[in-house]
Amino acid sequence: MYDVIGDVHGSHDALRRLLMRMGYVKGPHGYSHSERQAIFVGDLLNRGNAVGKVIKLVRRMQDGGAAQVVMGNHEFNTLAYHIRKPNRKSAYLRPRSKKNRKQLSATLKQLSKEEIRSTLSWIRDLPMYLDLPQIRVVHACWDPWAIRKIEKAYAEFGQWTDEFMHKALTPTKKLARAVEWTLKGKEQRLPVGKGLTDLDGFYRRRLRVRWYLPPEGKTYAEYALVRDNHLPEIPLPRKLDDAPCPYAESEKPVFIGHYGLRPNPEPALLASNVACIDYGVARGDVLCAYRWDGEKTLETDHLVWVNVSS
Repeated sequence: MYDVIGDVHGSHDALRRLLMRMGYVKGPHGYSHSERQAIFVGDLLNRGNAVGKVIKLVRRMQDGGAAQVVMGNHEFNTLAYHIRKPNRKSAYLRPRSKKNRKQLSATLKQLSKEEIRSTLSWIRDLPMYLDLPQIRVVHACWDPWAIRKIEKAYAEFGQWTDEFMHKALTPTKKLARAVEWTLKGKEQRLPVGKGLTDLDGFYRRRLRVRWYLPPEGKTYAEYALVRDNHLPEIPLPRKLDDAPCPYAESEKPVFIGHYGLRPNPEPALLASNVACIDYGVARGDVLCAYRWDGEKTLETDHLVWVNVSS
């Protein structure tokens, strides 16, 4: 049985309280449960005031067999920030711009150089997704086409090698699109004059969408994954920017993070077999998990959470 835990973003105290609430006990090899295993959906770092403690806690659980971890876009961005471009020693795959430094600032400030080197080495060993016999876990989006592209690239270049990363961050490569969808989800440009402000305070004109649903007949507001009163109630264009990949009800349950949903007033499921468990820990809301006990149809009462500020 699994406890799938949402984005932690350096919230060590909330993570510790959530684990204890679910019956995990701290022993000589970290937190563990006698009958269950935790799965983290990624985004452990880059926000919050205890990035180092979170990484240490999760790595100890992983080393002891009490947890599995998948890659999040923040782990990917951190790795890219530290890999130089081919034949350009002064440039990095993720430019060291003001925006990118701000996104990584908590990690860069809180970890020593040696801790950063160790963390980067650990990140390179993380899978981008888990396709287990009865469930799937991915940071943002399960798209079969993207999964196939990533698997092919792993076989050709190796997982998270510099060459893989170079290809994954070359906009003209199909691999870049596959990685973008998997770690950041699918998006649609908003109509002219419409935009949203993200958690980092940056203005965006692209909308994160409900990729697991068919888009036909829906408005921008209805297809938005993060609802906002300012979204237009006008029909989506016939051709979307990112190809839809509706997730059939017959598919095994998939668990995602990434989207920073609002509890309103409590966490809820997205579909009968789709659960987002990122409920705004970076915003100070709640750290959420889903306690999976083998069910094919997900149940709301299996969601468990703790308030970040408690």
